[in-house]
Amino acid sequence: MTNVGVVMTIAGLVAPGLGGFLSIYLIFGPSFPMALPGLVATGFSLLTIITTIFFIEESWPKSKREKAEKHVKIKVNLWKNKEALYLLTQFALHTFSFMMYVSTLALFIGLILGLDTIGISLLLTVSGISRAIVRFTLFNPTMRKLGEKKMKYLGLSILVGTFFLIGIFGTFYSEIWVFIVLMVFISYGVSCSRGILISEVTQTVTPKEMGKINGYTTTLDSLAQIVGPLLGTFLLQDFEPLLYGFAMGLLALGAFIMTFKNIVPLMQKEQSKKMQKTIQL
Repeated sequence: MTNVGVVMTIAGLVAPGLGGFLSIYLIFGPSFPMALPGLVATGFSLLTIITTIFFIEESWPKSKREKAEKHVKIKVNLWKNKEALYLLTQFALHTFSFMMYVSTLALFIGLILGLDTIGISLLLTVSGISRAIVRFTLFNPTMRKLGEKKMKYLGLSILVGTFFLIGIFGTFYSEIWVFIVLMVFISYGVSCSRGILISEVTQTVTPKEMGKINGYTTTLDSLAQIVGPLLGTFLLQDFEPLLYGFAMGLLALGAFIMTFKNIVPLMQKEQSKKMQKTIQL
């Protein structure tokens, strides 16, 4: 999973600048400025499909899946597992605020900062560079210094503050350098919190149920990718950016407040029970 994060970071560096560069070439005229970037993106997607079909071997073929399903029935009852339901709710608040920011960042740069296509791509590249710097330089030292729990508090509190500031500065002081600084802080906040939140969700179930619970977090991400762009675009186009920033900030604030409830991982609970039984014997 760490390698996947590295690949995503590299993509965040290359893709915005490449898209902006390709948009210069109006292959179908000025009415279709994104034609070439769209075709190149389609080509990459097609190459991914071809690679998957012909070069990647199925790690769990249908015959093995059917055999496993006959012997193992894994069900995760969220209504009975209050810790899992609680942490999934917290992750939902976090991912909805984050996806709302990510999916409408280019629109925000165009509408509020007034940049053109090249300017938007350059600023998105700066965002990707900041994520790379944070991931490869600050993440591990912060983890060693603070530990997971305090690091999560720090990351979520940074997101709350920066999301509110996006709305405030977008309304009263929309300078480019301010948003570059805010993007760097958001990258740091996400690096400090998002992975830990997902990890905590998986720790509320048994190892056999982790695949199922990860499916729920993926579903929440997918829902956020649907709702975030719609809500963010609606708020940016029809209202002041202040409301846009405050909507993200309130969602992030909800996730931050929920961190103060002490959730004991399931495996730790089971180990404590075993130790108590051993002591009693």
